[in-house]
Amino acid sequence: MNVLKQKQLLKRSHRISKACEICRLRKVKCSGGNPCSQCTKFDETCRYRALYRSPKNGGNSRPHTSESSTMSQDVDLPPFLSITKSSDDMSSMEYFGPASNFSFVNQLNHYIKRLSGHNGPIDEDEGLRKFGMNLMVLKNPVEEFDFTLNSISTSTLNVLLTSYLETWHVPCPLFAAEDLYTLSSQTWKVESASKHLKATLYLILSIGAACSYFKPHSDAGNTSTSASHPTLHLARGFFELSLRTVPDIFSEVSFQAARILLLMSLSACNLGDTAQSYLYCGYAVRVSVAMGLHKVTNFQSSHQHRVWTSIWQWENYWSFCVGRISCCREELPTPTVPKEAFSCSGWGEKNRFPINHEHMRLRVIFGGMCSKIHSQIYDSDDNLMTVLDSVEELSSTIDTEYFGSSDRNLSRSNTESGYDPTDLNMCVEWFWIRIYYLYLQMVINRPFLIFYAYLNNSKAEASISLKEKLKYRSNLCVQFAIDISKFIIGLNRKVRMKQPIFFICTYLESACTILLFFIVSNMACISDDLAKTIWDVLQDTCSFLSGSSGPYVGSIQIIANDALKSLNTILLSRKNVSESMTYFDKVMQKVVTKSRYNGQSNLECSGPYTNYQNDAVVNEKEKQSTETPSDKEKQPIATPSENNYPGLYEEPSLESANLDIEGFWKQTIEWISNN
Repeated sequence: MNVLKQKQLLKRSHRISKACEICRLRKVKCSGGNPCSQCTKFDETCRYRALYRSPKNGGNSRPHTSESSTMSQDVDLPPFLSITKSSDDMSSMEYFGPASNFSFVNQLNHYIKRLSGHNGPIDEDEGLRKFGMNLMVLKNPVEEFDFTLNSISTSTLNVLLTSYLETWHVPCPLFAAEDLYTLSSQTWKVESASKHLKATLYLILSIGAACSYFKPHSDAGNTSTSASHPTLHLARGFFELSLRTVPDIFSEVSFQAARILLLMSLSACNLGDTAQSYLYCGYAVRVSVAMGLHKVTNFQSSHQHRVWTSIWQWENYWSFCVGRISCCREELPTPTVPKEAFSCSGWGEKNRFPINHEHMRLRVIFGGMCSKIHSQIYDSDDNLMTVLDSVEELSSTIDTEYFGSSDRNLSRSNTESGYDPTDLNMCVEWFWIRIYYLYLQMVINRPFLIFYAYLNNSKAEASISLKEKLKYRSNLCVQFAIDISKFIIGLNRKVRMKQPIFFICTYLESACTILLFFIVSNMACISDDLAKTIWDVLQDTCSFLSGSSGPYVGSIQIIANDALKSLNTILLSRKNVSESMTYFDKVMQKVVTKSRYNGQSNLECSGPYTNYQNDAVVNEKEKQSTETPSDKEKQPIATPSENNYPGLYEEPSLESANLDIEGFWKQTIEWISNN
């Protein structure tokens, strides 16, 4: 063993733990002290290892007095919002960034297990399984691989090529449609064809095979995967075939390799393997940079220009969705989008599958915004007001670029009128760029949805103007979640478009999670109109996905159904909430340690409506327990108001609201930043 390794082992063996044993087991940040805030909150015995390192006290730190300890408990985030990057006993679950839905849902499961009295180690994969978020893994053992081209006809080939052109050709226009058909005719079942061209074609066919129509409601009864998606098995087969065709692709530095790696990323994403997809797009960027594609000003061909631009904008977007830092460093120049390279007429008499220059120009701008959003919001050490200013600037820039587009068809907002549903090219282009716009605006405002919810349930003092800003951003996040759900469902019902269903469902999953969080964190103050709107959106989402299948489809239905149950509990104001509470109700019941309603600890309350029941509603509980708001349209929705819940909307006094707002913001943003 060399000297360096000996020193590393010696250093590791003397590492001092600064977290108590309980926080180590929960994998949450420990505040220090004896007892720490987490052990105080859950009435645990706080124990430290023998080599205990006390928390450092900076120049502005206050002594850990009983008073400051109590105040710290008031604003400590619940354990399910604390993210652990790595640990000695980390399981096989791929790590996703804290801002991703994967981490959020899995950490919710941690908290649920603690509520049920489970104190042992928790399987990292359990949360994903509980909520139907099991990710598809594309790797197959060699002996299980059995896929040949003999049974695949030319007509099937053309169907898969068309599916690719109707979908991923829009955000990543690598080939002109005519060039792609030429490639297929020169490569399909041609022994002498280049292995790189074969792998390229196989991946394009894999992408096309994983795309299908969302199932019409009338056909929703047949929910088998084979019936609802007859070509899905081909997608995995072609993906495996491409890996076997170019087994050394990950060690190759060439333009062909960069293009293949991008298509591998799209194919893996298309099939639901997010971790593999993220890995492949990172490879594509590194190969491109190693070749110097990022420095090229005069590309050899428009195709080469489109490939590099597609790699850059896709990696920026997808790493942001996964919650990880983009490997497209800031020093990499933003690719140019010249009209001569990104304007191409379509194929055939109907001009199908054109390349739209303005669409790609917006995608490149949005890709650059992803990096800015991550650095200025999700990975920022700036104070709250600076971040708010950044959000306003980022949101305004996105609005300006999107609504200032020279192609007015791309910036439409109404699916009810004003467009031609028979113009499939226009509808597809509009669909892909608008969901991108809505997603960015939703994610920009998401931290303030979370922060505002916890601020309202804490004793932190904030000015009226600041609260109004936070409330505005929180409401915007909810509205964008509603808008993106309505748009995806509305346009796909009016225009029959093939979609990469697993990928598109990530948008619906994000929207449903936001609506769920809003419901359970605002039980006492959801207005009648907003409650009905959210109810309709969630019901519509479940109905829309009936008959479809896949890893994201199942998770959305579970999350949406649980949100509906929570919302139904609120709207009916049931007295016996212990029997009707969902998992998420139970989680949020104990989120804060001090109740705004009556000053009691939430651990002592049976629910937010314990002391504020509407007797008229309670008396009707038995006959209404199986009804939904749609069954009772003539009856007003039962929600709290200032009249029947006196004191519920009172502002905290200065004596009880003496917490540093910036400190509270830092604790909130901690779970969505890279520590």
